[in-house]
Amino acid sequence: MEFITIKRKMEAKDGYVYKNIREIYVDVRLIFKNAMKYNNEINYVHVMAKTSLQKFENK
Repeated sequence: MEFITIKRKMEAKDGYVYKNIREIYVDVRLIFKNAMKYNNEINYVHVMAKTSLQKFENK
């Protein structure tokens, strides 16, 4: 999962679209959690994903 996939699903005209905003939230969280899972805690990707997820959850 990556942000371009989310964008394509949001703009899809072939019927494969999100049914509600919660489905988008699930995919966004998946992106950040995968970035943290597959990168070491000291890696900047992990740190930025963790920070971004916290900000996303606060909004």
